[in-house]
Amino acid sequence: HGADQAGLDELVDMRADGVGVEPDQPPELARVESGLPTQLLEDPQAADVGKGLMRLDRDVGHCLNYTTEIVNNRNIVKNGSPAVMTIKPKRSPEPDLPGRYLVTGLVGFILFAIGVPLLATELVRTNDDPRVFALSHVAVLGWITMTMFGALYQLFPVALGGTVRSPRLGRWNYWLLATGIAGFVPSFYWGWTAGVAIFGSLTVGGVLHFAFQLLRSYPSVRDWHPMAYYVLAALVWLIATIGFGSVYALNWHFAWFSVTDTMLAAHVQMGLAGWLGLTLMGVSYKLTELF
Repeated sequence: HGADQAGLDELVDMRADGVGVEPDQPPELARVESGLPTQLLEDPQAADVGKGLMRLDRDVGHCLNYTTEIVNNRNIVKNGSPAVMTIKPKRSPEPDLPGRYLVTGLVGFILFAIGVPLLATELVRTNDDPRVFALSHVAVLGWITMTMFGALYQLFPVALGGTVRSPRLGRWNYWLLATGIAGFVPSFYWGWTAGVAIFGSLTVGGVLHFAFQLLRSYPSVRDWHPMAYYVLAALVWLIATIGFGSVYALNWHFAWFSVTDTMLAAHVQMGLAGWLGLTLMGVSYKLTELF
């Protein structure tokens, strides 16, 4: 016992001088190793060297277990756990791809909000007015569709585990679509039929490119959540909606036939119920799971 007491005295002196405490040790372990030998000498309940060493072993083991848990969690985050993968999977496009569509959608919403009070009289009086057509397409193309394109570019890989085909083409397609809408709406407003046909064709090309690009990406889907089926059906209705719209836009210039109110109503119904409604319902099924 005398030899043990002498060894403890020597260990206390070494710890007091900083000897044996490695610089890269966690502060919790350093405090345990430097403080406990002193407690063994001062605490009457810890006078037994064996009991003190058992407590030391227990405390050090607790710290090591805690450190191991932190390291394991760090490795999970590094390797990509399912929870992390649902936030930013590797297959997700760069933020600038959905971001440019979302920012443009915000601009479209602001323009629509400004235009509503300016055209309030026309909106109440009739729906057969070029300025009303212009404002409605600011809403459905510049605001709603642009925002939904940006959201789907992000949600398709995040929510369904798919890979968007050709993100570079998606960036180029943005400029095609933005140019088309920027020329299509003023042409409608000022009644320039040739502009409606030209810029309307650019808009149709941009919308169809997005739809077919997302359809080409569907074979990569890993999670066939109900959202996948809703968005798939919505893309079909989007193609049908823009198809009718392209014919109407060209007809406005070439006057092939007379567009009736029923035909316009069908165009609006396909866009709102088919494209917008199904997309929102599918995304809602996915987002509801997060609450």
